[in-house]
Amino acid sequence: LDFSRKFLNIIWIFRPFDPVGLSVCPDGTIAVVSGPHHAVKLYYADGQHLKTYDELWYPRSVAFGPDSLLVGTTNSQNYKKF
Repeated sequence: LDFSRKFLNIIWIFRPFDPVGLSVCPDGTIAVVSGPHHAVKLYYADGQHLKTYDELWYPRSVAFGPDSLLVGTTNSQNYKKF
């Protein structure tokens, strides 16, 4: 599958959870932000669930750094490194 089809499949999985942000790591790991559920969920490039971080209060965005460090921001201007 090409990337756009994988992306659409991931979004379809999350449709009931209202994703508010997304980031893709160079290794293909996908981070999806679900603000209403206070979670950042990580998925392998093939769509299999890898890990869930649920320590953020209304997360808004995530980004992968050059060393694959994941940083998430919240509604209240806070951030957390994973």
